[in-house]
Amino acid sequence: VTELLSGIRVIKFFGWEQALGARVEAHRARELGRLRVIKYLDAACVYLWAALPVVVSIAIFITYVLTGHQLTATKGMLVGIVGKVGCGKSSLLAAIAGELHRLRGQVAVLGLSKGFGLATQEPWIQFATIRDNILFGKAFDAQLYREVLEACALDDDLSMLPAGDQTEVGEKGVTLSGGQRARIALARAVYQEKALYLLDDPLAAVDADVANHLLHRCILGVLSNTTRLLCTHRMEYLDRADVVL
Repeated sequence: VTELLSGIRVIKFFGWEQALGARVEAHRARELGRLRVIKYLDAACVYLWAALPVVVSIAIFITYVLTGHQLTATKGMLVGIVGKVGCGKSSLLAAIAGELHRLRGQVAVLGLSKGFGLATQEPWIQFATIRDNILFGKAFDAQLYREVLEACALDDDLSMLPAGDQTEVGEKGVTLSGGQRARIALARAVYQEKALYLLDDPLAAVDADVANHLLHRCILGVLSNTTRLLCTHRMEYLDRADVVL
């Protein structure tokens, strides 16, 4: 404080108020200019951070509409369909399966009259034995049946049940866990040996290890020669997909 007062006294004695005041105002003006630029840049960054996702989504949608939206999957392809909850992944599979009323456009599936394999998010289980649920009226083929059980990671589960695959399950599979119901429903679809498979997130109801087994031994293994449309929200499982939507 003493040095400050001494400096003020010197400025007053020599009449330097105007000269030093002008220098201070000039430095202050430059400082305000730089602060103004920083604030403009900061505002622009905040605006872009908030608006860019919307702008990108609009641009993608406009491009999607103008260029047409056509999904073509050839035999043997694995098509990954990703998106957040409620974005229409299941609806796309339902449209391909003919379960939605088509307003316009065309849906053409080669060999659809021969049927297709379907694994839904809500597995449908009969009030019957596990084997009957998997066979679903098809003749029993021991070798194929063993391959399907292994591919769908059901061997350990069946070994813990009192009657193995002859164990009867309750209405809607009430005696089974969610993961077991999902794998039995997947096994039923795989056992039918169809050329087209619509898989509506069969990996969601199981843990990471089982999901990895289903991906490599079933979807990329037993079903490798079929056309597969796989809906999922787990991006890490789509690095082997031929097409990702």
